[in-house]
Amino acid sequence: MNRAVPTRAKAHPETTTRRAPTPIERFDTGWLFLIAGLAILAATVLLPARHDLALAEHRRDAAMAEVGRREARITRYEAYLAALERGDPDLIRSLAAVQLNQIPEDARLLPGTPAITMLDADPLPALEPVAMRALPVPEPRSRLERWAVDDRARLWMMLAGGLLMLVGVLPKAGLARQSIAGRPPRPA
Repeated sequence: MNRAVPTRAKAHPETTTRRAPTPIERFDTGWLFLIAGLAILAATVLLPARHDLALAEHRRDAAMAEVGRREARITRYEAYLAALERGDPDLIRSLAAVQLNQIPEDARLLPGTPAITMLDADPLPALEPVAMRALPVPEPRSRLERWAVDDRARLWMMLAGGLLMLVGVLPKAGLARQSIAGRPPRPA
């Protein structure tokens, strides 16, 4: 028994009707990967620089506060020296108290300061400005910034961004199949 197997006639590409691609079919999703990869790589560059800027501003603010404290200290010492050169009687009494351990009952180190006791007869601590409170060091505000500032995590972020960019620049699957088969890619 010889049965004939019916064969299908192959349709020629010219005779098949092509439907117009929908907008979602025309959109290349590789752009999404490319943009996401660029955003991650930009974060690995910009966020550490922003963090370094915040640290530099913190150090600058701490240095400016220390300069202000030292200027206040110099101003107080200059006032003390001017009172010494004028021969201020209160200052003379306080020096006598420090040098000779003779403290009058109502003696004051400088006008406007509390009364001198045996423990604080030395004028220098009263001339020192109030100690500075340490400014808090700026911390990363988000998880992305924490990862971008950390050297090890930043490496992984760069690799992920590069991989996303690679996926983004690859051609669409349909276009790649058509070009492998030797057919020209259809226009988008």
